[in-house]
Amino acid sequence: MNILMLTSVSLPPQDGIGRHVMTLAERLRGRGHRVSVMTRGKMGQTGESTVDGIRLFRVPFYPIYPLHVHAHGFFVRRAILSLSPPPDLLHLHSPLVPPVEKAFPVVTTFHSASYVTFARAAKGDVSDRLRQWMGRTVSTRLEKRLLRTSDAAITVHEGVREDFRKYYSDRHELQVIPNTVDTDFFRPPASPPREKVLLYAGRLDYRKGLLELVAAAPAVISRHPEVRFVLVGAGPFRARLEQEVEKRGLTARFSFLGGITDPAAILGHYQESYAVVHPSYAEGNPLTVLEAMACGRPVIAAASGFEQGLLEDGTNALLVRPGSPDELAAATLRLLDSPELALRVGQAARKKAVEVSDIRAATDRVEEVYGRAMAAWRASRRHQ
Repeated sequence: MNILMLTSVSLPPQDGIGRHVMTLAERLRGRGHRVSVMTRGKMGQTGESTVDGIRLFRVPFYPIYPLHVHAHGFFVRRAILSLSPPPDLLHLHSPLVPPVEKAFPVVTTFHSASYVTFARAAKGDVSDRLRQWMGRTVSTRLEKRLLRTSDAAITVHEGVREDFRKYYSDRHELQVIPNTVDTDFFRPPASPPREKVLLYAGRLDYRKGLLELVAAAPAVISRHPEVRFVLVGAGPFRARLEQEVEKRGLTARFSFLGGITDPAAILGHYQESYAVVHPSYAEGNPLTVLEAMACGRPVIAAASGFEQGLLEDGTNALLVRPGSPDELAAATLRLLDSPELALRVGQAARKKAVEVSDIRAATDRVEEVYGRAMAAWRASRRHQ
């Protein structure tokens, strides 16, 4: 099968969705499928390259908010129709990918529901409120259209499926196929970490609860002055975070490493961390949390819904309320004060990650969804 995947994230991948797309592409390629990936490029430029054996297309993107996705869709549709040979199936990865006309069977994976994601986010300054408005209007309408025009749909967590049923529609069948990680690659280090490094890995976005992380830092540092906070990831919120860190006099304790595309380097950061912090207001099924767990790292996470069936407070993670710097600081101090607790939680996290990461079964289910989508598309064409 000739499969074209469409995503809105930077590639080579710098965040969880990007790694999900590329690792799924690699697994499908290993099963004999021909797989290409299309994503956003620069203004006025179309590019083509190969990343880890996957053909990658970058299509022009113009940041004319709030119509950026609609404008990008014009170039995406034109690029898809020019491909030779044409794809047998399109696999879209939401959020913020443009719908495409029904010239091909379409499968969409919804990694989160924009309405819920933006509704749960803290209300900050004017720019934050503008993003929330865009998310709850433009992004939500796009997701509803994607749902209507897909021949089959996937969500990465039962909670995401329930969000779609509650806020969008309960008429559509959504298959839950959880994210998985390679637990042979993402593995615990041979020896304990030498430093007290608290790691955040993921997109630097205002919805990720990173202002709360900065606000929690003084209480943590006052009791453990040796602690360092390391943030791996890129995104529009970096400048704002750096300003907040500087304002609080914490510049020496925070390191912003930017986006990292080398999997071995990402693995190294997990293995060298004492704990991984994930204070996001809303998530689908974050791959970075699974990667950290597979590396035996204790995770401190905001209980925003994704943790159901994955994280158990006090057993394989420590959970806090979203938007609570005080709880975030207290949970972090619990782990720092007790290396034994950190070790026990990390070991339980590794066990859970291995338990839920059946890569073969997940890939089988994706192929089954592809088959149903192609059958549904053919049936719809016969009735036209």
